[in-house]
Amino acid sequence: MYNTTEFDLVKFYKSEISKYTKNSVKKAFLTRARNQCAEHMSDLTWAYKRSGWLHGERVTGRDFAQVHDEMNAIDFIYEEL
Repeated sequence: MYNTTEFDLVKFYKSEISKYTKNSVKKAFLTRARNQCAEHMSDLTWAYKRSGWLHGERVTGRDFAQVHDEMNAIDFIYEEL
């Protein structure tokens, strides 16, 4: 995973949704992105409880924090729409 800040994530997602014109499409994009984050968080949790490895990489607290930050950034933008 990359070491990104919530500000970078907000900037990234805002640039992604700027390609769309309707708010409903922007919200749908953000919903899909958030669902992917939730699924990744579920995978991380499963791996952390079992072997501690996911796709050949060690699962750490930093991984959880980064996914959590990404979900917060998505929620922040969604609330703005």
